[in-house]
Amino acid sequence: MGEVSSILLRMRDISTESTTDTINDGNRAALDSEFNELKDFMDRIGKLTSYNGQRLLSGFGNTVDLDTSTAVTDSADTGVLRTTLASARGGTYTIEDAAGDGMITMRNGTESQTISLGSILDGDKVADGTTVIATFDSLGVSLTLAGAGVPNADGSYTDGDLDGKIVIVQEGVGGQFQLGGEGIAADRIEYDIKEMTASDPVLNIGSISIGTRASSRLALAQVDEAIDRVSRERGAIGAIVNRLQHTIGFSDRALEGVVASESTVRDADFALESSELARAQLLSDLSQSAMVQAGTPPNIALSLLTG
Repeated sequence: MGEVSSILLRMRDISTESTTDTINDGNRAALDSEFNELKDFMDRIGKLTSYNGQRLLSGFGNTVDLDTSTAVTDSADTGVLRTTLASARGGTYTIEDAAGDGMITMRNGTESQTISLGSILDGDKVADGTTVIATFDSLGVSLTLAGAGVPNADGSYTDGDLDGKIVIVQEGVGGQFQLGGEGIAADRIEYDIKEMTASDPVLNIGSISIGTRASSRLALAQVDEAIDRVSRERGAIGAIVNRLQHTIGFSDRALEGVVASESTVRDADFALESSELARAQLLSDLSQSAMVQAGTPPNIALSLLTG
């Protein structure tokens, strides 16, 4: 997000430069080219920033609706073994899959991508006992297609089986941090990270341009709003980090309390054992004294009695 903020500040600088009449349209065209490159790089950051396989700044927490996605529910006919998301936006993705051409097209209403499976299919189907992955990287959706005899697969894929099927991606609600050992709400922190790509509604700068003086003036307001939105999101994440730090401090003090309690219990046991040791030593001394007294010669006892 720090890099996104830096990019937005640079976009604001060149937008401001493009609004003045000290440059001509050729200069503005050059500035607009840089402006578009910055937007593309912002999209790249949003789509590639990940942790442990999860995209954080685009499609964070989004999931496939397994109950309404016909590509999945009809897996006995489509051969779809699993679906994987990577920065996929929420919405309905429709599939066009004409039989015999080895091509599959997926659309989400605003974007579409066509891929070829002809080179990895065994004729017009997935080879028996194997799987292939149909990756729509521009859309962030991958389908694993199974051949006959693949374990855990309900069916097998033949070219054309996916025609008319849909994949529904549900908007995620973010993630959770587990703070304690109990399965209760107080032991969890829920958090969300908004979309940080240029074309998403959060920043909403995907369609702006600085190719003319008028469009540059309009772009300034939208870039300012995007800068403000990124700052708010960074502040929200900072608040979560602070809360986690306080949680760590609380947990450390709780651990110290447990250790102190354990020490108190152990000290009490030590005192008890010390008392038992003293009692045992006293009994031993009394036993030795009794044995000594029992071994006193009789004549000494008589002499004591007769004086």
